[in-house]
Order: sequence, then C-alpha cells, then structure tokens
Amino acid sequence: MIYKGYIFDLDGTVLDSMGVWREVDIGFLGKRGLPFSEEYGKAISHMKLELAAEYTVKLFGLREEPDEIIREWLEGAEYEFKHRVGLKPYAGEFLKLIHGLGLPVAAATTSRRSLYRPALERNGILKYFDAFSDGESAEKGKDSPEIFLRAAEMLGVGAKDCIVFEDTPEAVRTAKRAGFTVAEMKREEEEISGIADFVIEDFGGVLGELEREACLRCL
Repeated sequence: MIYKGYIFDLDGTVLDSMGVWREVDIGFLGKRGLPFSEEYGKAISHMKLELAAEYTVKLFGLREEPDEIIREWLEGAEYEFKHRVGLKPYAGEFLKLIHGLGLPVAAATTSRRSLYRPALERNGILKYFDAFSDGESAEKGKDSPEIFLRAAEMLGVGAKDCIVFEDTPEAVRTAKRAGFTVAEMKREEEEISGIADFVIEDFGGVLGELEREACLRCL
C-alpha cells in the first residue's frame, strides 16, 4: 500500500455524492417528461459536465444549449455539496494517514471546484490534498488518461509509481491503460471492471494495510 503517489477520484470514491447526482438527473429529466435510466446514469458518470451536457442534448434531442443544462445541474447540486455531502467510510482516516506519512496526494475528478472544494473543506480533508486535476483544467473526461496523467505530473511522480482509487469501470480501464496501479471501489449491485489490481468495498481494509506496512518499515 505504500506508493510514491496517491490519486483519488472524488464523486462516489472519497465523497458520498452519487445519490446527489442521481437525484439531479431524475429531476432534470422529469421536468422534461423523460425517464431516468441506470444506463444513462452510468454513461455520464465518468464525463466532465460539458461532455455530459452535449451527450444529453444528442441522446434526448433537446433544443437547449449545453451551457443552460450545466447551469441547471449546478443549481441542483451546489447546495448539497456545500451543506450535506459526506465522506465514504474510512476515507478521511485513510487520507489523514497518507498525509501524515508525507506521501503526496492528488484528486483526479471531472467535477467542478464549486462543488468538490466546499465538500472537502466542510469534511475537514481539503488540507490532505496536494494537487487537483479536475474538469475545469482538463479537456476530456475519463475515457482519456489526461486527468490522471496531469495529476501524476502535478505530484512529480510517474504513472507506474502511483495508485489510483476509482469507482467507475470506464475510469478504471483508462487508468490501467495509462500504466497506473488501480484500486476499484465496488458500487453496490454494479459490475466491476474485472481488470483492477484491487477491488475494495471501502477504505477500511487499505487503511489497515497501510498502517501495518508503515509500522514494518519503521522497525
């Protein structure tokens, strides 16, 4: 569990926020008399907002501009991220331990700063991140390795020396193709990628493993 660099997805991995996005999607489509489907939710889960909005316009034949859709999505999500979104189990403890060991940490997320930064700060873990590679600085979503490679570059560490924590199969595949070690957080009742180096239910197990390895290296 000791690597030269640690890269974390945020939505659904560190932040317990997938329920928020599901409700935003259901509300958005419901206003237009359109049904929400799990397939649609999965399809946009690894996209940055601009790409997700363009995909939504094409899929449903909407006449709205992508910018209008993004504004509506953000209005629905910003309050929740600022006031209610919590952490996934043991995420705070794991990040605190990594930080305490002096190991560099980055976020690789398609999310916007107006969403993730207030949530990280309110939950007391913003200080544990050294760098952020996000949807505002990247041109592509996680079907491209751009976000992950930029995160590693910001940490000054090569992909082969970093571990990435992700929860979507598409993002896991992208990170693996780019040469990262990948730990996949299993979503309830959803298929896993089948190619991750590790599959975890939460951060509890890797927290204990890192603690043990750190102790052994101190002996």
